[in-house]
Amino acid sequence: MAAEPVGPFPTARTVTISYSDIKEKSRDLSMNIEEGFGPNGLGIISVSDVPGFSLLRQNLLHLAPRVARLPDDVKKKLEDPESRYNFGWSHGKEKLESGKVGKFYC
Repeated sequence: MAAEPVGPFPTARTVTISYSDIKEKSRDLSMNIEEGFGPNGLGIISVSDVPGFSLLRQNLLHLAPRVARLPDDVKKKLEDPESRYNFGWSHGKEKLESGKVGKFYC
């Protein structure tokens, strides 16, 4: 179950699926997906135990300044307003449920 009451406030946990489970083609992950993206889910699923993740992440983060320096017309093609700018290039255009602009960086 994704939401569990703790004190007077309900809490939710992120659903995590291991990389090896995703690679196993016979594995049925539909319940995990429903838990993460269903009506009581957070709308996010994390993937654990990705081989080489630290190096892949480091290499990807090093590319961020190059993307930021692209011409505006190129970055515009990377925008995805339908996802409320949760995918692609956004630079301050993310939309919260309330319609206010929000950001989260890790």
